[in-house]
Amino acid sequence: MSTLRFLYHASAVGLSGEIRRPFPHTIDVQAASALPRYGGRAAARHGIYQLPGIVSHQGAATEAASLYNRGAGAHETTVFASVTQLDLRSIVTAGALAAAVRCAHSADGQDEPSIGLGGSEIRGLRIAGREIVLESRVDLYSRLDTMALLRDYYRDNAEFREDFDRAAFVGQSERLPADLRRFFPWRRYTRSTRLPEHRGMTVVPLFTVKNASEPGLEIYGNVIRIHDFGIVQLGELIVESHRRRLMMLHADMGSPVEGEVTASCVDGNGSAPPPDGGSGGGN
Repeated sequence: MSTLRFLYHASAVGLSGEIRRPFPHTIDVQAASALPRYGGRAAARHGIYQLPGIVSHQGAATEAASLYNRGAGAHETTVFASVTQLDLRSIVTAGALAAAVRCAHSADGQDEPSIGLGGSEIRGLRIAGREIVLESRVDLYSRLDTMALLRDYYRDNAEFREDFDRAAFVGQSERLPADLRRFFPWRRYTRSTRLPEHRGMTVVPLFTVKNASEPGLEIYGNVIRIHDFGIVQLGELIVESHRRRLMMLHADMGSPVEGEVTASCVDGNGSAPPPDGGSGGGN
C-alpha cells in the first residue's frame, strides 16, 4: 500500500430537478453515489421514473470507486453516472447519457493528476423528432489529461485555440442572445494565446451541435433554444488542476412547463493532505 495518506473525492448524480409550473414539484436527487475521504466503493440505482407529461426515464445508475494501484504507484478514482431513455415532454429525448471521470494521482503527490473522460457520451439525442448530430471532444480532453497540458496546447496550437474559442464563444458576447449568455462564461474574455480561466478553472463545451439552426430550433455551440420548450445545454466540462466536473444535460424549461432538469453529473478529484505538522513543522 501507499505510505502517503490520500484524500479521495468522487460524487455522481443520475437525475435531479425542480418544477415550478404547472405545479411545484422537487425531483429529489436520483441514484446518488459519493466516496468517503478514505475511499472505497459506492453504487446506486434508480428504477423507471415518470412525472407525467414532464420527464421520464427507464433507469439511472451511478458508481464511485477508488483504489491504490501498486503497479502504477498511483491512487486511482473512477466515477460514473448514466440515465437511459430520458424523455422531456416528448420533445427532447435521448437513448443514453453517460458521464465518466477517471483520475490517477501519483503516490508521491508531486505531479498534477491524469484525469480522463473515456466512456462519456450522449446517444440517440432527438429534439421534436429531429436527430441531433454532435461533435464530441471526449477523446481530445482525455488526451489533454492535465491542466498544464491543456494550457500549453491552447497556447501552441492555433487550430485548437480557434475551435475552443468558437465553441465557447470566447470574446463573442454580441453574438449571443441575452438569455443564453450565462452558459458562456468566456463571452467577454479578451482573446489571446492564454487559456481562458478564472482562479485556476476553465469551462469547456464537451460537444458542439452540428445541426444548423432552423425554425423552432436555434443552435449556439452546445446550447439549443427550442420553441415552446426552453433551453438545453449539453456536455459542460469544468477543468481544474486536480478536479473535473462534468454535466451531460441540463434543461431549462420555460413554456408551458417551467422548471429545470439535470441528468448524468459527475465530480472527481483527490489530494494528499498537508505534511505532518503543517507549515510550522513539528515532532
